Amino acid sequence: HTYMAKGVIDPYSPQSLAPVGLQREGAELANIPQLAQADLVVAIGYDLVEWAPSLWNPKRDKVVIHVDSTAAELDGHYQPSIEVVGELGESLTALAELVEERTDRQPIKRVAMELARDAAAPLPPQNVVAALREALGPEDIVVSDVGAHKVWLSRLYSTPVPNTVVVSNGLASMGIALPGAIAAKLLFPERKVVAFAGDGGFLMNVQELETAKRLGTAIVCVVLVDDRLGIIEANERRVYGRAFATEFGNPGFVELARAFGIAGFAVPTARELFPTLRRALDLGEPALVAVPWDHRANERIADKLS
Repeated sequence: HTYMAKGVIDPYSPQSLAPVGLQREGAELANIPQLAQADLVVAIGYDLVEWAPSLWNPKRDKVVIHVDSTAAELDGHYQPSIEVVGELGESLTALAELVEERTDRQPIKRVAMELARDAAAPLPPQNVVAALREALGPEDIVVSDVGAHKVWLSRLYSTPVPNTVVVSNGLASMGIALPGAIAAKLLFPERKVVAFAGDGGFLMNVQELETAKRLGTAIVCVVLVDDRLGIIEANERRVYGRAFATEFGNPGFVELARAFGIAGFAVPTARELFPTLRRALDLGEPALVAVPWDHRANERIADKLS
């Protein structure tokens, strides 16, 4: 599934493979050989902007069935043989009645297990995402800003319930996390809501901390601090061999939060990350958690992004 479809498929199912999106390589190199080998692809609610069809159908040899509430947006590599246009739930129910059960799932299970081992690698971004997943319940909501952290979150954050991870793809608007989290909390006051943002994106709409305080929306802002536009820097190094105009100075985020009348927490060590997240989430009022983020890990994913 794509990043914006997180939660639609049970991530704990043995039939669930890795999230895809933003990779510039095809399905085989994206660690999804089953898709590379597939002769039939059923695209459900698929938006071409999330993962270009030229990457997963480079030879134009796959039969594609388009299932959506609107007609297909045609592309040289996306020419559906059949279009099922209608309400998605009704369409899928009707299609499911025509599907014959298959019991040979070992190849898919093997790939899923390999992906799970990759996701457990001890890198700082993975540790942050794992702590966030542990601190939140299945129906709690994370609104991600745009940056390298969005990729880590989208790939590694298990999402068993639809619409509990909100990301901005396509236009990919930096600064969305804080106002988006406020809106989510207003709609679902009974759920815990986290704005997950890099320092660059967070500063673009930091004034909305006043809105959160004034409205009493008990959101938690997790700000990942590395003093740079991480994914831009990593891509500049990949393309040009050096980076320029990507580093910047930051305010003290804890002090900044308190200046808005909001609780601020620092996380000096990895051991303190989970208990600090839980403390902030249990406050019942707006809070900010500043987390040191190891930007060096971004270069490990830059080669896989467009």
